[in-house]
Amino acid sequence: MSRLLSAMAVLTLSLSLIACNSSPTPPPATIVVPAASTSQAGVILRLPAPSFLSTQYLNPVRTTRIDVQLDGGATTAYILGSAQAPCAGGFCTLTLSVAPGLHTFTVSSYGVNTSTGQTVMISQGSVTQTLATGQNTSLTLTLTPVDTQFILSSAVKQYNHASKTFGNYVQFMTLGGRSLPAYYDLQTTDSVGDTLPSANASNAVLCGDSGIAISNISDSVHLHRFRVEVQTIGPHTLSVQAGTSCAVGGAALATQVVSGALPVVGGVAAGASHSLALLNDHTLRVWGNGGSWGSSTLNNPRPVRVSNLNTIISVAGGRFHTLAVKADGTVQAWGDNGNGQLGDGTTITRTTPGTVPGLTGVVSVAGGYAQSLALKVDGTVRTWGLNQRGQLGDGSTTNRSTPVVVNGLTDVISLAGGDYYSLALRADGTVRTWGQNNAGQLGDGTFIDRTTPVAVSGLTDVVSVASGYYHALALKVDGTVQAWGYNSYGQLGDGTTIDRTTPVTVPGLTNVISLAGGFAQSLAVKADSTVQAWGDNRTGELGDGTLTNRSTPGAVSGLTGVVSVAGGGSHSLALKTDGTMQAWGANNNGQLGDGTTIQRLTPVAVVDLSGVQQPSP
Repeated sequence: MSRLLSAMAVLTLSLSLIACNSSPTPPPATIVVPAASTSQAGVILRLPAPSFLSTQYLNPVRTTRIDVQLDGGATTAYILGSAQAPCAGGFCTLTLSVAPGLHTFTVSSYGVNTSTGQTVMISQGSVTQTLATGQNTSLTLTLTPVDTQFILSSAVKQYNHASKTFGNYVQFMTLGGRSLPAYYDLQTTDSVGDTLPSANASNAVLCGDSGIAISNISDSVHLHRFRVEVQTIGPHTLSVQAGTSCAVGGAALATQVVSGALPVVGGVAAGASHSLALLNDHTLRVWGNGGSWGSSTLNNPRPVRVSNLNTIISVAGGRFHTLAVKADGTVQAWGDNGNGQLGDGTTITRTTPGTVPGLTGVVSVAGGYAQSLALKVDGTVRTWGLNQRGQLGDGSTTNRSTPVVVNGLTDVISLAGGDYYSLALRADGTVRTWGQNNAGQLGDGTFIDRTTPVAVSGLTDVVSVASGYYHALALKVDGTVQAWGYNSYGQLGDGTTIDRTTPVTVPGLTNVISLAGGFAQSLAVKADSTVQAWGDNRTGELGDGTLTNRSTPGAVSGLTGVVSVAGGGSHSLALKTDGTMQAWGANNNGQLGDGTTIQRLTPVAVVDLSGVQQPSP
């Protein structure tokens, strides 16, 4: 690892206070305070630049800063070499506007973050001087080399339930020698934690062991970005090496342990009026509207096992159909098939699971109103079913009873399905949408339907997405939530009922780790394992003990220990850390699983159910 600067220099600034009518030539570093008769005065600070740092000070594109505080007030950051502190002839000067009299002048400790070139730290430790007319004082500033180090930062973060923080993407869902991709950026930081520009990492490369595939995808925006796939199950190591190529046994400037893992998405899912739970033994339990999940029984208010279905790793509920991924990467589908959403080439409803022909290498699925989506391990997406508004993303509005490719969509890591639209989160932390856009649910600033994916405007640093009927949600790495689309019930959480064609922040909602959307309700799990809900509450789906809609988040009553949630048509589900589930809202089809068909305004336990798969990672 290199250092940007290897020398330390001590710069002594002599700060002198003299009257305006004084004539002596000021020393190299001078503060001048005018006579007391002046109502307002400018105090001038001149900073001589040592010869070996002259470029650092004199180049106006640098962002070298010195922080100044007067009389205990607000601190002002002066950018040396800018209009506020111009540099010329070996000096940088800044002017402070003060009244005559006694003043306290503080130079604060600050780690400098430059845009290019060398980096220094100015003034370690706050230095305070009292200044008054006619007095002289001196002040010593220290120029210290900034220690730099290489770091790896993934574009999309993963939540660590142990540390309760988002960190680098380290667990790769791996199947058949491939995994979902991650984008890693090679960066440098200084000793105060500021990230330096990508240009500073130009003499280094990302390397991996024999079980990792790496490609350089750098561009003009991301100067040192690498695409990473893990090819085998188990631990692997990413390493940064100096130079432009990887050498066997080369010294590592930075490392990151990653792992290939079986693609178990886990947990809970819901349809319009049915509910699903994936158990640790990879079997599936369903309850509610039997027609939705393939049962010949109309309703079942208690969980039942789906017969002859094993090794399940991912589940999803459509409006009246169900999807499940097996460990071999194939997909099973059952329920309503009026628009081809079972993908078997027919429109015949199935009461038992059937294989979607020709579809392999799948790691997760999502369901919409009558469309189905499958994420393949290579980061591409397949869709089938209803396509009236372009929700299959194949450039047409033709229904498909077998899977088709979503046009131009690559490096996807998760999916969500709305009623007539679809969403995909890419490995770069951006979101793509397609389909119906009558309420702005595509988030592209228009109301225009799209038959192929478009980017959600201005949305970056996303870690997960969720969809409702006509609204969408995105969780950002900082634990905040963005929402857009239909808002008649307040489901965007911004305190209004105004539809939004671009994302807005859900105010006051922080430390979120997981999201879900229902018909017109929104749900968020916080890091303290409590749940917030907002939007439509006409059947108690917000779980706050009322039937009052909410346009801002509110706590679900008495619910703790939650790790993930799911939203149905008019009901909501929560998975707890102990592998049990809670449910609330409409229950006319037994979709709450409490053995009754009684509506619940606060959470109740799903009966006869334990060992539900926890989310991974």
